[in-house]
Amino acid sequence: MSKKQVYLKDVNELEDLNRFKVLLIFDGSFPLTLPFDFIQFYDFENQPLQKGRQMFLDNSCEVIVAVGGGTAIDLAKDIKKEVGLDTLLVAVPTTAGSGSESTRFTDLSDDEELLPDYVVLQPSFLKSLPLSIKQDSWLTAFSQAIASLLSNHRNTESEQLAKASISSLVKIRNRYFKNSESSYGEMLLAANQAGRAINITGLPQIHELPVRYGHASMLCLIETMKQVEQLDELVNILGFEQNESVIDFLEGLLEEFGLIKPVLGYNV
Repeated sequence: MSKKQVYLKDVNELEDLNRFKVLLIFDGSFPLTLPFDFIQFYDFENQPLQKGRQMFLDNSCEVIVAVGGGTAIDLAKDIKKEVGLDTLLVAVPTTAGSGSESTRFTDLSDDEELLPDYVVLQPSFLKSLPLSIKQDSWLTAFSQAIASLLSNHRNTESEQLAKASISSLVKIRNRYFKNSESSYGEMLLAANQAGRAINITGLPQIHELPVRYGHASMLCLIETMKQVEQLDELVNILGFEQNESVIDFLEGLLEEFGLIKPVLGYNV
């Protein structure tokens, strides 16, 4: 059974954290106002795990709050594993892609206890994202939802989450890329659903590619799907007629985003 998470809509709901010593994992790339005092860690280069762990211990911190994308949230998870799994972890995603706030995974670990205790899904954080990041993170969420739906380890819950994520991502795609503020909350939820689905079925194997994660995920997914005989569920969700139409759609997305198609020599 998955660990229970508490979901909030605004960072101001974290005001009770003033009772604790908080280590904030945040790179300071945009103005941020929080309702509690904190000690900030922002050095994501040169052994960040060791440095973050030491800062937590040196300052007798009790809580870790990660504000950022998957890199910040995954680092916070790894620090938690180093300093004690009973440490309270709060995740505040400022991108909407991997759903790291709703998964147990990092590059180093796979542990259900690393699932953040509190998650803040605040739509306004997506407002300033450049289009290239929005496109890549959308691809990440979309490819993870599809991979979860096709997984041999899926169950009823993961299927429901994956289907809801796929449907929502297709529905909001144009509005999200055109900076419609009404789409931000839907995008956060769709990415979170994809992350929760992957948390159940497990992460797909993504090979090392000289491209961003979302792009790499889609490249690998397309090549894998070409070997799958039946994609009936996905065909129905997307409203297409056959497997080939689905693959054409996915390859068309890469072209639309100005990204390369799968090519030989990339291990996909």
